[in-house]
Amino acid sequence: MHADALKTGSKDEIEAKIWSLELRLMDPAFRRNSEAVAALLAEDFREFGSSGRVWSKETILALLAGEAYDAPAVEGMSAQEIAPGVVLVTYRTVRHDADSYAAREVLRSSLWIHCDGRWQVIFHQGTKVPDARASAQRGNVASNPAGQDLHADAEDDERGESHEYGGA
Repeated sequence: MHADALKTGSKDEIEAKIWSLELRLMDPAFRRNSEAVAALLAEDFREFGSSGRVWSKETILALLAGEAYDAPAVEGMSAQEIAPGVVLVTYRTVRHDADSYAAREVLRSSLWIHCDGRWQVIFHQGTKVPDARASAQRGNVASNPAGQDLHADAEDDERGESHEYGGA
């Protein structure tokens, strides 16, 4: 079991702490400090990127070390303690294309555990929100299961934007 059995603080204190840690992982200056980022990622950390790729602690640390990154806007952050020492964080990130100003939105969730006296993220997932205009152009996803979504994921991977701690 990863979570400490000890009480980790009031609900409001826990939420504030987890929100600050989650936002820290999106701070461009913080992300360049591999040692600091590594301290926040559990040893068995996994991420399911919005591209469908699976990222480990090691792959995330390698990617962050050399990335150029601008933090996305964060909306609707919520934290819920689902068990003692286990907190689920959900929110939406939004980026705007520099040329078209089209919004790229991703729903995010992170699972934080309190272990060895500190909070660490053990799991993160990003799920793209279909663009309303692009969805209308693609038509019904059920009738186009191999549609442009996969192409969009490949483009994101090429730009290094498909994983949470590096993209929208």
